[in-house]
Amino acid sequence: MVRKIQLISFGRQSVGCVAMALLLLSALHLCATTDYLVDDCDAENNLPSSTVTSIAQTRDGYIWVGTYNGLARYDGARYVTYDPVNTPELSQARIQGLFLDTNGTLWINTFRGGLTSYRDGAFHRELGDENPFDQHTTLVYSKTNLVVFVRQSGDVVQRNPLAANEPWKTVRQPRNARAFFSCADDSGTLWFLTRDKHVLRFINGSFESLPGDGGLPGGHINTLVADAHGVVWAGADNEIARWNGKEFEVMTPTNNGKTEIQPLQMFPAKSGAMWVLTGDRLRKMVGRKWVDEAVDWRGLLGPAAGRGMGFHEDRDGGLWFNHYGNGLFHILPDGEFQRITTQNNLPGDRVGAWFQSSDGGIWVGVDHGGLARLRDRKFHVIGAAEGLPSRIALSVCSGTNGSVLIGTAGGGLCTWQNGEIVHYPAGFYDSANFVFSIAPRPDGGAWLSASEGEDLYQYLDGRVQKVSWDVHGIKSILLDRQGRMWMGLKAGLAWWAGNDRQSVYTGTNGVLPAMRALAETPDGSIWAGADDGSIFRLSQEKLEAFRPKDELAGQPIYSLYADTNGTLWAGTFRGGLLRFKDGKFSRITAKQGLPAGIIGQILEDDR
Repeated sequence: MVRKIQLISFGRQSVGCVAMALLLLSALHLCATTDYLVDDCDAENNLPSSTVTSIAQTRDGYIWVGTYNGLARYDGARYVTYDPVNTPELSQARIQGLFLDTNGTLWINTFRGGLTSYRDGAFHRELGDENPFDQHTTLVYSKTNLVVFVRQSGDVVQRNPLAANEPWKTVRQPRNARAFFSCADDSGTLWFLTRDKHVLRFINGSFESLPGDGGLPGGHINTLVADAHGVVWAGADNEIARWNGKEFEVMTPTNNGKTEIQPLQMFPAKSGAMWVLTGDRLRKMVGRKWVDEAVDWRGLLGPAAGRGMGFHEDRDGGLWFNHYGNGLFHILPDGEFQRITTQNNLPGDRVGAWFQSSDGGIWVGVDHGGLARLRDRKFHVIGAAEGLPSRIALSVCSGTNGSVLIGTAGGGLCTWQNGEIVHYPAGFYDSANFVFSIAPRPDGGAWLSASEGEDLYQYLDGRVQKVSWDVHGIKSILLDRQGRMWMGLKAGLAWWAGNDRQSVYTGTNGVLPAMRALAETPDGSIWAGADDGSIFRLSQEKLEAFRPKDELAGQPIYSLYADTNGTLWAGTFRGGLLRFKDGKFSRITAKQGLPAGIIGQILEDDR
């Protein structure tokens, strides 16, 4: 499944463009691509370290980046670095974690468990180093008058952040509990799993064991997690259960027979679905049914190198897994699976941090890869990797059968449909295998200007053939509403209406110029834009020329567009944009704010 948007329609305009590669909107699904482009946000090595451990954003919009050698503040253009030398409130240069509490305070966990806060533009030392070893101190719960952290040792430290002089309160775990923090529920109760796989809770300021593990049988609990509503779920051998306030109730899917499951990790989505890593399989459950599986990801997910796998849900409902070794995994809201690795320009596959900023951007921190940002891919490139036989696309338009027709320089005509490219030779040898202009026909075929002489060809029933009419130098092609075909030539015009075919090379002022653009107005009039800056109204009986009278009157016309009101718009070469209405010209250039004087194509966006 892919995101779908309406393709640009070129209507009844002549189509032609020159590019080093063909770009199509992201609605066109291409195999082996993702919906994101990856920007390296440390191309000039301005981060204090290439290993990024954590990312956060304060309410003033700054992005904060924790690294192995200092804290960096990023404004989108430059970094400001903080370390113990210029910021003594940081006890260590190595940053373990960054957290934002309910009040907007930034909390900075440094190496060996230290804790520093940043609010109102000032740093404050909060907790000193715990011991000489690598320690994490993690924010697990906050409200206006309370912040609660859990040390890597399992001890809980908390205080009221609004009371400046209030000391921190530390509550030690029961001796030999050796419990690891799992989640916090909606009431602020902290849930832990002990080394021997039993449930320990921190509630009302003290630790207590959950009697009988809340009714979970077997005594081997692998994981605890809280969903978006703060309800706790448990995964045990062959069982998935949900806490109802008094005990765990069984929620194990029943549509899989008696197949054994081993829920190692569970990932709740805001939609109510639950993704479960059972063994090497990531499966989706809704209610008590398995409904989906990330089959291609088998064996790729889970902890790696002693680090847990991160799970996140973005604002659109997409799910993300950052893996320390296998890159990023993304489940789109429509259910499509995507994996992003170094093959997609990710600066490394050991992704230790993921964050979504207030503008919707996705940021990732990579071990020895720095900071990267993922942007929505607006265009996909169709090139050699996708099967395009030439690097240069001369023309492109939508076919009447849903395909995209591509005229190339040296690769003939290509059709692109359902992610596949098929190419058809045009001309009798490789150096003549050019398609310059395309006009789709109602029968699914197309008229072409092709080969070295820009001759008239047709594409029909999977074949490209030269048409018997010996007409050359075709610069543009238009099929009007009456079914007549009009051609702008290197020196003149030609039209084909039923059995009537005619070419015109001279006008009242002598030899006609090249006609590079054709358009039809709502009243059925046919118009041509010429190399000498004139606009011609065409009929099978006569040609009527109109020409602006300003200093840019001689600039060639490259494109024409007739809007729904009958106004004719002409894009010129270094003459800006011309508007022609009721026999009068007006010109729009840089003086009126036009960003460029060369206009190759004009489209209307219905706004």
